Amino acid sequence: LLVSGGGPAPKGAEALPGDALAQATGSAVPYDPRDRLDKVATLEFTRARKSKSALVREAGSGRRGGTRLLAKGAPDSILKRCTDVMLPDGTVTRLDSRMRRAIEESYTAMGKNALRCIAFASRSPRSLGGSLASYDGSKPAAKVVGDPSRFADIESRMTFLGLGGIRD
Repeated sequence: LLVSGGGPAPKGAEALPGDALAQATGSAVPYDPRDRLDKVATLEFTRARKSKSALVREAGSGRRGGTRLLAKGAPDSILKRCTDVMLPDGTVTRLDSRMRRAIEESYTAMGKNALRCIAFASRSPRSLGGSLASYDGSKPAAKVVGDPSRFADIESRMTFLGLGGIRD
């Protein structure tokens, strides 16, 4: 289970040491996703969702690559909309109640250590399906992406990626 920041990991959770992004990319060189991803749409923050998302495509892929959703927001809100979790080795598995509790305990512990918590999740092109999976800014998905009342549905069935803690 991917857990980071704010003191010891809760019982049953495995802390991920070091820079998770460097581990995920296989490099200790600073990684800037803007070099590899093109943003095709932003789902702006709303108080109801407590999150903000972007639909992104691999840079230069045009219509060949699929569109992926990247989301960030309040841990309770993001976690509520996740059905899967990415493990430290990169495999994705169902998010069961035990893992969900461990994540909740993690962000609660982080908050008690004066960290403002943010959760991260994604949704694959396959999971997005239909016109969103190939969305490049053109119609017909533009109606869906431009309608804030549909954002929560787009940000559903996500894969939980992890937590970040910000010390103010």
